Amino acid sequence: MMKYITDYGLSFSQVGTFFIMALPQTISYTFPMAILFAGLLCFGRLSDTSQITAIRAGGVGFFRIVLPALIFSWLIVLATFILSEKVAPQSTIAAKQYIRNALISKGITLAEEDISYMDNKAGWLFAAARAEGMFFMTSNGGTSPSRAR
Repeated sequence: MMKYITDYGLSFSQVGTFFIMALPQTISYTFPMAILFAGLLCFGRLSDTSQITAIRAGGVGFFRIVLPALIFSWLIVLATFILSEKVAPQSTIAAKQYIRNALISKGITLAEEDISYMDNKAGWLFAAARAEGMFFMTSNGGTSPSRAR
């Protein structure tokens, strides 16, 4: 994010808008782990202070103790599914389009020339003479994207 401010000269508000627009995708990645962590901390704390033992001694069954957490978890699963399938793709596309338009308005083109990517493990080579847009390449098995000159 900072490269847009330092390298390309965009304002904080433009980068902040881009960040807010890209946030649903990040939330859909982090929310399930956060809920799992919260449940573990909650039941760990209840177990640590013997609250679960006290509840069980009061005649409440295990399923009834866990039922609110299960219902809440399934609601979060449903909300995260809707977020990651409906909201996040559109917001990510809009965020990339917004930052691209902001860069173009500054006179910065995103065209790259002589791009190549070789994956030795899979045995294939991707090459392009000219490309426009943002490219995010991931590397697998130690291979890395490179630029042909």
